[in-house]
Amino acid sequence: MFSAKRFTSIPTLIYLCNALKVTPSELLISYLDAPDNIEPSKYQKIVASLNELHPNEFNLLQSIMDAIIKNRI
Repeated sequence: MFSAKRFTSIPTLIYLCNALKVTPSELLISYLDAPDNIEPSKYQKIVASLNELHPNEFNLLQSIMDAIIKNRI
């Protein structure tokens, strides 16, 4: 049985988006569900903002999020 729950690397995602001439959100939006504590329109704004980041900015943000999650009490 085929499952669409396999993840890819960011560089591969960027390559696919460039090849298809779409943004990551356009490619993935149907697979993204807003968490219960965030209203869908705000979640979509967050995703759209992520698409505007330079790769270095994205990597920095990812590091910050990883540190926050790792240091939860």
